[in-house]
Amino acid sequence: YNFLAGLVKDGWEVTIATDKDTANKWLPQFLRVTPDIFIMPRFLANTDQPRFITYLIESRKPDVVFTSNSERAYHYIPYLRAHAPGPAFIDYVHSETPEWKSGGYARYSAGSHPWFDRSLFASEHLRQYVINLGHNPNKTATVLIGIDSDKYQHNPADRQEIRSSLGLS
Repeated sequence: YNFLAGLVKDGWEVTIATDKDTANKWLPQFLRVTPDIFIMPRFLANTDQPRFITYLIESRKPDVVFTSNSERAYHYIPYLRAHAPGPAFIDYVHSETPEWKSGGYARYSAGSHPWFDRSLFASEHLRQYVINLGHNPNKTATVLIGIDSDKYQHNPADRQEIRSSLGLS
């Protein structure tokens, strides 16, 4: 949510298309950022999703198509590149899961790197992990997950009170 809110704050328009219809605790927050949300399984068969995403790209003309945590997106990306070549395609990977499909989304990112303009990783360790799986290192970057410094500011008085309550000097 914070990432999307930051994009909107910086003047970007955001459209969300999700390929799963699961309980999404983030939906109310996402709706505060954009009304342009499509939960595709509610109105499309899986086989129609790539064509619909192509329609979204053609109608909205985005500068960037950003994917994260979507197994289907990795399957759709060759089709999308062929049918909607205009925007930059970027994926963001925040974890490795060796026990799921031999590496999870990190493995998908490595295998799909020819179709992405850039792949972003939540840590340098993860970036190196994916490079070791065969990802092109020149198309990767580390983007650390941060803290909203406007919302969470250091307060020396609070720090001292908490330390005292814990019996720390």
